[in-house]
Amino acid sequence: MKHRMWAVPAAFLIVTGLFYAAFSAAGSSGSEETGPSQPVASGTAAAAAPSSGGQAAGLAAFNQGPAKVAMQRLQALAQCEQQPQQCDLDDSDPRASHFDLGRRVATELNNLAVLARAGALGEVDGGSIARRYMQNEDGHIQEAALSLISALPANSANVDPILSALQQGHDAQIYSQAMRELVRYPDEGSRSRVENTLIETLQTGGHFAGQVVAEEILPFINSGNLARFQELAGQLPPGSAKRRLLEGTLSEFVQRQSGG
Repeated sequence: MKHRMWAVPAAFLIVTGLFYAAFSAAGSSGSEETGPSQPVASGTAAAAAPSSGGQAAGLAAFNQGPAKVAMQRLQALAQCEQQPQQCDLDDSDPRASHFDLGRRVATELNNLAVLARAGALGEVDGGSIARRYMQNEDGHIQEAALSLISALPANSANVDPILSALQQGHDAQIYSQAMRELVRYPDEGSRSRVENTLIETLQTGGHFAGQVVAEEILPFINSGNLARFQELAGQLPPGSAKRRLLEGTLSEFVQRQSGG
């Protein structure tokens, strides 16, 4: 599978600016700002933030609980993107600070996913946060946002942000993770949009993403769309990996339907 490298697009600045505005209201409700230099829980990575107020911030973190602390770290990281000189980011080369910032954002999203699985998010709206970060084009951040979405009850509001991320990128790993999540949305409207996106990927998407779709599309095939996928398989280049994988998946579906 194609190896994904860290990359931070120009859109990161715009998106994180939106996150900062969205988080500011939630993060300032009746509690002292928590600097993300304090750990969410034992063993978690520290995030960058302005370095003042260490003891007070640590006490606030203890009182607020780990979910709010992680959310406030994300808020601080969004601020760091706009004012990197105020934050303790790796500046060893021009892209190092962006790499470091993206890694820390992904860490906080993964922290929230762990808390969500434990039912410990409290008042933090993990779904809203995850959907916002699905807009980020960094694959590692999208992967962490998907982990958070998957840790929460299925919400149809997740479908369009996930599909938008797939349409704008060609990361095979994200496709695999997203397809596992999209299975949770069986309603007709969601399934139709998902099916169209997957077919588009098979037709014109990235090489590795198309292979992942062809191999893992079985849960999305049914008697109503089987003929459509069979026709598509016949249109793919003969001998191509996508065609071979899709034909194998379709054969498996037919075999299961016949009781084989």
